[in-house]
This record gives sequence, structure tokens and C-alpha cells, in this order.
Amino acid sequence: MQVGQFGASNDDLLALNPSQGTVAVSPPASTLERLGHFLARAMLLLESDHEAVRKCLTDAATLLGSEARKPGMSSAHAFRPGGLMRWQARRVLVHIESNLGSKMAVHELAQLVGLSVSHFSKAFTRSFRFPPMKYVATRRVERAKFLMTSTSKQLSAIALACGFADQSHLTRCFRRIVGTSPGIWRRINDLPAEVSYLGPPHDAAPE
Repeated sequence: MQVGQFGASNDDLLALNPSQGTVAVSPPASTLERLGHFLARAMLLLESDHEAVRKCLTDAATLLGSEARKPGMSSAHAFRPGGLMRWQARRVLVHIESNLGSKMAVHELAQLVGLSVSHFSKAFTRSFRFPPMKYVATRRVERAKFLMTSTSKQLSAIALACGFADQSHLTRCFRRIVGTSPGIWRRINDLPAEVSYLGPPHDAAPE
């Protein structure tokens, strides 16, 4: 069995974020198809109907939650000793992906799984190698990449849509993670709109 870059076996991981980035425990094939439907619809409506997009993401989160409540899942072991349990990882990752454009704090993520901030931060880092907010920042950059290659939005609008304070904030984080500015990266990676919304996260994280 191969081990994925976040400490879980590759067989146990499913890329949830369209912009190459997050992972959660893989549910059965029929559930995968339903998740794919929700995420594909969310991307189709991204520019026109934010409320419908939120509904699709909520449905996806609910679907994953129902998988977590199946027999045997509530007592599943952590990805790594000392890490989050599988249902905790699912809940936190779905919340992060659904709220990348909003403010997020470690204590809010910890509350989702009933842990103290200290315990949560250690368990999250053990499971995913990044501290929680570094992981969030990396995911926001990946979302920005997706929007840069699939829409014609200006960088200032993309920054706000991805939860950055402004374009300068996006640029600073982007440079630390990617090694170049968003503008240069966008020109080099001017891809068709049909880019894939699935894939493993990058290893880089902001300082």
C-alpha cells in the first residue's frame, strides 16, 4: 500500500478541491459519482450563482458526513498516531474548502471537531504536515491558481474571492509558495477553461 504525501494511504484519499489540492477519505464509488456531480455543478455556477455554489458544497459536505456515520467510521483510527481521526479530517477539510473565501481561525476549526486549539493544531499538523493556517493559505493559493486559469477575473477580485485581504496579500503568499508573482504565473499558465479541478496538493507552504 502506498502512502500519500499527507500521511494517509493513497487508497484512502480523495482529492476534493478542484484546484489541485485537498484530500479526504475516499467513500464508495457511488458516493464518488455524487460528489463529482456536486463539485462539477458548483464549478459551472461559480461565476453566476454563488448561492447555488454554496448549496452544492453543502450537499457534498453532507454526503461526506453521512459516510463518516456509517458503522466502523466513527471509531476509525487517525491517519497517523496523534493525528486527526478520519471523520474529523473530513469535517475540517470540507469546511476549509467551502469557506476559502471567508475569514478562518484555528479556534473555529478546532470547534468543528470538539478539540482544544492546542490539541487540534498538533493533530492537524501530524495528519497533514502543515499547521492549520499554513494549510489554509496554501489551499487559497491553489484556488487562486484555478481562478486565474479558468476565468478572466482580475487579480484583485481573485484575491478577495480566495480569502486574501487584497491583491498585495495574495502576491506575497503566492511568491512564497509558488516562487513567482501571480501575474507572471498566469501568463505562463494561460490554460483553457476546462482545466481539471482534481489533484494532489503542492508540498509548498507559506512561511
